[in-house]
Amino acid sequence: MSRQQQNQATIVRDLLRVVQDLGRQQAQAGPASANTNNTNSIVEQFRRYKPPTFNGITGPLAVEEWIRGLERIFKQLSCTDAQKVLCAEFMLVDASGHWWESVSRTRTEAQQRNLTWARFKEEVMGKYFPQALRDRKEIEFLQLKQGKMTLVDYERKFEQLSRYAVHLVNTEQKKARRFELRLRPKIGGIIESHEFTTYIQVLQRAQAIANRLELDQTTQENTEFLGKRKWNGTNEGKGNGQNKRASFERRLESNKSNSVLTPCPKCNKAHRGECLYGNNVCYRCGKQGHIATNCQEPPPKRDNDQSKKGPARVFALTQQEATEN
Repeated sequence: MSRQQQNQATIVRDLLRVVQDLGRQQAQAGPASANTNNTNSIVEQFRRYKPPTFNGITGPLAVEEWIRGLERIFKQLSCTDAQKVLCAEFMLVDASGHWWESVSRTRTEAQQRNLTWARFKEEVMGKYFPQALRDRKEIEFLQLKQGKMTLVDYERKFEQLSRYAVHLVNTEQKKARRFELRLRPKIGGIIESHEFTTYIQVLQRAQAIANRLELDQTTQENTEFLGKRKWNGTNEGKGNGQNKRASFERRLESNKSNSVLTPCPKCNKAHRGECLYGNNVCYRCGKQGHIATNCQEPPPKRDNDQSKKGPARVFALTQQEATEN
């Protein structure tokens, strides 16, 4: 058994003991035992619902939730204000329990018997959830907008804060209009073209619009992603490949045109430049008086194009051909 369950069991036992002592005192005083039996029955029923406790150190919003939890139980029971107060008093534990005992000692027995449930709530709320803090919560509700929140988070926040400004949402139409005005413009602008009279209608319509906008956004992002991938991948690579291939083919054709020589119609030999056949000159240096095999001149220097393209072909005649020439 956990510590919280042990505390609740102890509280319930103390509560039953007090009720029984009260019943014995009333029986000795002479009143009818019907009221005592009824109180015992209420306490037993109250105990079955496992009511929450409040220790006074869990924050201002916790006391409000604690009271709301007790009131949900009281709705299921047929009990008087005095019985509600009696049950709630034993759910105040630790710091809050000590505080309530101190406050109770300042009352007379008549004031304690006549204490209503509404007055009990006012005293507890005044202690642990003062009016100044409730006013700040009301201002927070007045300034509430959806902004970047999801519709689910905005709806939850709206419901949480609206109870601090009940006068602004005390009808279905006022609540629906307030919720609509604070929606994100993309959603609220579409809803304004429709007439809704209930809060649930506005909420359902807003949810449908939000789902549609989210779907459109997802579709657009996927389209942009695929477009970028196609441009950066397939087409761009393909274009570069085509350009490289065309450049290679042009260089290949150029090399072919430079390396393939047609036979000279004068000497029937394949060579470059002017044909010297029949001019009685050296085919190496272009001077008269000797032939290429006996030429003492250094070989001509190659230009840059020839050095890049490789060694040039030299056309030389045999000794017999030179003598005949």
